[in-house]
Amino acid sequence: MRRLIESLIPADQRIYWKWVGTVFVFYVAVMAAALGMIASHDSRGSPSHQAAAAGKAGSLVEAPVVVGRVARSD
Repeated sequence: MRRLIESLIPADQRIYWKWVGTVFVFYVAVMAAALGMIASHDSRGSPSHQAAAAGKAGSLVEAPVVVGRVARSD
């Protein structure tokens, strides 16, 4: 595999395999941390979600509905 990749680059450039390996390990660590955060996130336990699931609309904070007026030019 290494020989295949090295055959695709010009001869005067060098691939630093230690740097490539370090970047790959860093990428795997970031992806594992992100996956762990997503897997451990539990939004179903918040009070607003529980009230909505139970059908208690009065306990939720509701935004006022603004009804626009139609301007007439008679």
